[in-house]
Amino acid sequence: MSLKEYCRERIFNVINKITEKSRYVIMIVDLNSYKILSLLCKNEELLERGVSLIELINCERDNLEDFDCIYFLSSNIQSVDIMINDFKDEKCAKYKNIHILFTSNISKDNQILDLIASNNFILKRIKSCACINLHFFAYESRIFYFHNSLSLFNYFPLINNDILSQISSILLSVCSCLKIFPSIRYQNSELCRSFSHIFYNSIKNLHTIYNDKNKITNTNINTYSNKNNDNQSDNNNNNHMNNDIYHYNNNRNDDILLILDRSIDTSILFIHDYSYQSLCYDLLNINTIYEMQFDQTKINEQPNEHIYSNTCNDTYYDDKNTEMGGEGKKKKKNKIIIK
Repeated sequence: MSLKEYCRERIFNVINKITEKSRYVIMIVDLNSYKILSLLCKNEELLERGVSLIELINCERDNLEDFDCIYFLSSNIQSVDIMINDFKDEKCAKYKNIHILFTSNISKDNQILDLIASNNFILKRIKSCACINLHFFAYESRIFYFHNSLSLFNYFPLINNDILSQISSILLSVCSCLKIFPSIRYQNSELCRSFSHIFYNSIKNLHTIYNDKNKITNTNINTYSNKNNDNQSDNNNNNHMNNDIYHYNNNRNDDILLILDRSIDTSILFIHDYSYQSLCYDLLNINTIYEMQFDQTKINEQPNEHIYSNTCNDTYYDDKNTEMGGEGKKKKKNKIIIK
């Protein structure tokens, strides 16, 4: 399955378990969680699973005391504070019982848990509280991204390692959704090396948790090989890839996490986008058009021609060869006729 399908399966499984006991529920989301949700599914799909209404948490909402509610929120104190205010008045609570789903992990020293625990009335109405690890945006079947408001001045020089820990937490949620423990390769730079160590420790802890729950049977996964060539590699070009690899699986078809420092990539000034997507599609000949054949005698509708469109964005095909700052020539979108 693709990353998007894994994410859909994860959130649908949680909703199905909730609606087994509460037939119809209301879903409350914030702006960040709603964007995550909208990239994964449609409102009709949620309606089929018992979600009667979806509302933003920062908008005015009616009291629906007879309905249970799912709060699908980001791990920020502002959204949780609004949720607490919904049950500030015991005689006029907005919903009956609540299920809280956070997009990312909440640490033990987080103020969110203290804020929820301080309200005895809302504690009586909480039926479930979980983290579903969807701290990113599944843009396409193979592509994801996450918000990063920082600039290069925050990374060079790197003063606070909390920045890398936050990025590591987001990347860890991607690995959790894909159910993988990738080997790690990093570019020979101080920033990439620091991030690789932080991410290695994070995914090592995740692997330990999975082992404790007997979800992984391979006892030889947790191995770490270091060729101790850091001092020798530091004298090489910054574009050279370090040979240090963190191994989690001994299989030949392991997933690999490649950590690169894009600040030294000067070619970015002369191409139209900052991602490697168009480069990979052009050089690796990735198939984006799929041919489907079926017997027209076995279907009711019998159109002569169908145009099949895949999950790639139309704007990407129209503008992928357009240079930055110029009009350029646009590549015509490929179409296939299914017979």
